Amino acid sequence: MSVIGIEVKTPHLERPLAKKRIFLASNANAGWESAAADALETAITQADAKSVLTVDYEVPPDIVTRSVQAAASRGIRIVIDPSPGERVDDASIKLCAAIAPNGGEAKALTGIAVVDESSAAEAAKTLAAKGVPLVCITGRRRRHGLRGW
Repeated sequence: MSVIGIEVKTPHLERPLAKKRIFLASNANAGWESAAADALETAITQADAKSVLTVDYEVPPDIVTRSVQAAASRGIRIVIDPSPGERVDDASIKLCAAIAPNGGEAKALTGIAVVDESSAAEAAKTLAAKGVPLVCITGRRRRHGLRGW
């Protein structure tokens, strides 16, 4: 998928029964030119204030930071998918309305190993203490639709 001619998602192949397989193309989203970053920032600053910006960190962190700051300056709500968690900065976390890390990303953001509901709650409280109003720690899908950590 692209927005203003900019690749924004990891390519994937849809499989039968709504399963998907993600193909990793290392650094596929790393090559942002200045003009593309400027165009993205302009698009965000011109977006309706009722818009919601959703971002992940599979693009260069400075692009995410610029996008988050542009959205925040317009009062646009921000939802962060902190993937990969090691790239996420606290300044952006403080500006978001919601964040949805998986267990590994939660550990990168909080230092708390998410192994069960109790540790997931502890990680969520730690992120909420950084100023995030809505935190959702996601689990892994296991066989037969059961969720686990």
